[in-house]
Amino acid sequence: MDSAELRRRLAQCGRGELPSLVRELVMDRVPYCFAAEQSLFPKVQAHLGAGLKIDPAGVRLVGSGCVGFSVAPDTFPKPFHSGSDLDFAIVSKELFDTAWHGLLSWGHPRRHTLPGQENQWFGRRKDEIFWGWIDVKYLHFRGLRFVDDLKPLQKLRAAWFDTFQSIGAEFPGTEIAGREVSGRLYRSEEHLIQYQAEGLRKLRYRLAVAREKEASPHGLQ
Repeated sequence: MDSAELRRRLAQCGRGELPSLVRELVMDRVPYCFAAEQSLFPKVQAHLGAGLKIDPAGVRLVGSGCVGFSVAPDTFPKPFHSGSDLDFAIVSKELFDTAWHGLLSWGHPRRHTLPGQENQWFGRRKDEIFWGWIDVKYLHFRGLRFVDDLKPLQKLRAAWFDTFQSIGAEFPGTEIAGREVSGRLYRSEEHLIQYQAEGLRKLRYRLAVAREKEASPHGLQ
C-alpha cells in the first residue's frame, strides 16, 4: 500500500475500521525495509527475542521501516530513507507485567506522599500503563528514592538497551546496520493495534482538514 492508497482508504473508512487497516498496513506483511532480504527479519526477531527473553513472534517493526513511508501526522508521507530510524514494538505480557508490578511495589506504599518530581515520574508511568505500553527509554531513575523497589524496571532497562545496542554489530553490512534502533513495550498485540489505530485516526483528521481547506475558495479561517 502506497501513501496515495492510504489517503484513499483513510478517507473512506470509519473509526471502527482503523484496527483492521492497522493489521493490513503493519501487522500482516513483510516490513518494507526487509523486503529485499526477507530472511533477515526472522533473524532480527530471534536476536531481539533472545536478548529480552521473549517469543520472537512478539518482535514487530512499525513506522516507516515497516510501511515504507511515515504515517505520523506531522511527517506523512515522508519516505523511508537511508537515514531513517527503525522502530520496533516489543509485545510481551510477561515483560510488561513484571515492570507493572515493580511500579506497584514502589508506588503503593508512598503514592500519597511522593514529592513533585517523583510524583510526576510516577504519573507518566501510570498513564503509559493505562494505555498498555511502556516507553523504556524514559525509565530513568535519577532523583528517585527507594530504588531497590524498582529493580525489575532497572533490569528491564539494562537488558533493553544492551539488546538494542547490539543489533547493528550482530548484522553488519545489512539494512539494519548503522541505523538508530529503538523500541516500545506493549502488553498485547491488541494494545499495539489500538495505539497504531489512534495514530491513523489523527492522520485521517489532519488529511480531512487539509482537504476541506483546499476545497474552500477562501481557505479555512
